Amino acid sequence: MQEEGVAKGPTAKSECSKKRRRPKARLSVIKVSAVGEVGTKTYVEMLTGMQEDPALSGVGSNIVRTRRAGEGALLLNVKKDADVRELLAPLRSKLGGKATVTAMEPMVTVECRDLDQDATPDQVARAMLKQHQVDVSSSAVRFRRGRDLGTTVAVFQVPERCVDGIETSNRLRVGWSLGPSDSRRKSPKNPARAPPFPSSDAIFGTVCEPVFAVTFCPREFPFTEIRATIALKNRNET
Repeated sequence: MQEEGVAKGPTAKSECSKKRRRPKARLSVIKVSAVGEVGTKTYVEMLTGMQEDPALSGVGSNIVRTRRAGEGALLLNVKKDADVRELLAPLRSKLGGKATVTAMEPMVTVECRDLDQDATPDQVARAMLKQHQVDVSSSAVRFRRGRDLGTTVAVFQVPERCVDGIETSNRLRVGWSLGPSDSRRKSPKNPARAPPFPSSDAIFGTVCEPVFAVTFCPREFPFTEIRATIALKNRNET
């Protein structure tokens, strides 16, 4: 029993509550915008026609919710594991010139550190496609100076659905790179415990395996119904 006059101390927060949690995954969205001035009835007819069309049965099985945006566009929420880009072609074929169909997919910024300073955007894009089966446009790869001399950091965006696979392997091989930590190793105080310094051939043969740092960049989402906690990018396919 607690004594009278003794203030109860503050409850300590658990360590788990202090950890930063990743924002909840957001669904990809297909936006259907009518061409010209079209009323509500046209959107209802579009949705009804899509639902009754046997050719769009595969599309319908990957849609979890339909709703209207504030400006009148029709929004289709796609299942988490579905590739939104594969659903665009049948929808565009069905709607024809009645509406424009665009895909909006949650994107995550990825930093690939400790790359050689001579690495090119094309090398990074090819490495991502070969090792992680993620298609990254070379024109979207940006570089900034690395922490160590002679290194650089590649920054690009990938769909959020691909992040789990990237985090699992957590490595990317891009060309050949010198090992900066080996070439600038400090002499230990006790020479007897000094590890053997590798030969120049061994240093040159080292393949750089940089670590991915996945960061979530807040960016305004065009629809207020969805909270902007991750970077989003409109991807219009022609």
